[in-house]
Amino acid sequence: MKYLKHALFVVCITVFAFSVLNLSGIFMEYHNGENEYSELSEFTYEKPKKENTEWVDDLEINYDELKAINNDFVGWIKINDTPVNYPVVHGKNNEYYLHHTFYGKSNFSGAIFMNAENTDIDLDQNVIIYGHNMKNNTMFSSIRKYVDQKYWEQHKFIQLYTKTGNHIYKIYSAYTTGSSSDSYKYSFANDESFQAYLDKTKSLSDYDTGVELNLNSKILTLSTCTGDSATRYVVHAVRVK
Repeated sequence: MKYLKHALFVVCITVFAFSVLNLSGIFMEYHNGENEYSELSEFTYEKPKKENTEWVDDLEINYDELKAINNDFVGWIKINDTPVNYPVVHGKNNEYYLHHTFYGKSNFSGAIFMNAENTDIDLDQNVIIYGHNMKNNTMFSSIRKYVDQKYWEQHKFIQLYTKTGNHIYKIYSAYTTGSSSDSYKYSFANDESFQAYLDKTKSLSDYDTGVELNLNSKILTLSTCTGDSATRYVVHAVRVK
């Protein structure tokens, strides 16, 4: 019995030590990811805010310098007064940047990346951008807060700075959907198909935002995981500037 207790004690200590090491590794990756994106924020600055506008338009970036660091760079996304303030990359597939940062380093945080099948962040009818739902509230974890209408009321607008300048999008819909649902359509055969998409995504919203859409609308879709592999939380916004 004495030896059995000793063996169980050794096993428990081993499991505990392994768990601590594993958690330490995870926290270190979180820390490294945060540090990298904090450093990248030095390539941005806030310009003076304009008065008498519904939205905040204060984002400026050193586009060429960021493009020189990573040729996959296509823009910078920011939602004021939230953690969302990151460069956007466009890779050859939707797997690489799941676990690689802007600098190409292996990391759980990955990067904020545009759907590989999209072709132009400025011209596509629906630009889809993915980001992880990190436990430390970084990357796209905060977009799940749009389940609460009060949160939407305080954070209605998204800034997306691209090679053509700073564009403003107003969020019109937010909801949970299937991981392969039609919410992820990025191209449309005709006006009828696009109108059906606009109507559907607006009707699926957790609440009515009252935002108007039309066939000339440019849509931005943000997506993050929910903890259930079968579902995702998506936010749709329409360009207003």
